[in-house]
Amino acid sequence: WGEEAEIDHLLLCLHGEAMTASGLRQSVAQMRQNSEHVARKYLEERPMLMAVDAVDWRDDERKGGEVVRMITPTSIRALRDAANDVFVDILCYTSPRYQAIIAEGVAEKLNAKYRQYVERYPRFTKRVSLFAH
Repeated sequence: WGEEAEIDHLLLCLHGEAMTASGLRQSVAQMRQNSEHVARKYLEERPMLMAVDAVDWRDDERKGGEVVRMITPTSIRALRDAANDVFVDILCYTSPRYQAIIAEGVAEKLNAKYRQYVERYPRFTKRVSLFAH
């Protein structure tokens, strides 16, 4: 869309801990299709332009993953990556310290994404929904 687009609504998608980058892209694409379908079918009397975007928080908030990668065996890469992800998930989600870091990081990323839309689309109505799983 161009800057003149009047975006009525921004739907931000937050992924769960096991979501991959490609899975996130697929989920967002599906949400876009679904929202367009619903708008065409049920909101004919009020046209709506909904932007659907993702917030990827995991890469920045899981810095401990680099340490885990350095100390685990390098053979069988797929198994190693899966084991590392599970191990880091356990460390991050069971520690109050990491929970607070994750919550703060997610809030910062959501706010940054919102500001990005406000700056890029001056006619954006500033209505936002959050979809998280």
